[in-house]
Amino acid sequence: CAQFKHVYLVLGNHEFYGLSRTEGLKLATRLEQETQPHGKLSILNRHRAELPGFPNIVLLGCTLQSRIPSESVNAVLSRIGDFQRILDWSIADHNAEHTQDTEWLAHQIKTIKAEKGNATVIVITHHAPCVQESSRPEQVDNPWTCSFATELLDGTTVFAQAQHWIFGHTHYTTSFIKEGVRLVSNQRGYHHASNSVEKGASVSSHEFDINETISLD
Repeated sequence: CAQFKHVYLVLGNHEFYGLSRTEGLKLATRLEQETQPHGKLSILNRHRAELPGFPNIVLLGCTLQSRIPSESVNAVLSRIGDFQRILDWSIADHNAEHTQDTEWLAHQIKTIKAEKGNATVIVITHHAPCVQESSRPEQVDNPWTCSFATELLDGTTVFAQAQHWIFGHTHYTTSFIKEGVRLVSNQRGYHHASNSVEKGASVSSHEFDINETISLD
């Protein structure tokens, strides 16, 4: 954290491997409290934050667990390790967290727009808020894709009132606009994996770019 003005951390699925969700959240709180310099790390777990000095820029962060429909349960259980590696974690728990995350996000966006209609809302989640374009094209129709993304930007929800949406989890770096929302994902990948930047190679639009930023006009 020392090299940045502030760090905002959204928890993903791997942070809970070998732990229960409750245990993982307790450790995250401890990390936030113990990180030095103190106060430079914020855990965004259904948490709203305003950038110091920029009262019209609001961050909303949560994991945004995906919604897994009943017809995809068997495929997800056979391909996704979360339900074996996170203690006391089931499809029902996963879907319940999805409901809590989406309800919280919708409420926050409505509240912010009512308080200050010109606010710039930046949503930060681990899972993706749409299926198309958030993953590699050849993976979109997989029966387990629902464990990576849920279609929230379908033209019928309040989520399109956000200006920017940053996500991860899909192992696919990308940037696109949907329903007027700028979606950005700059994914480093697993901690032991190499990438083009580290190899000194050129970076494609779908690879991690250490210099990636977003502009807030």
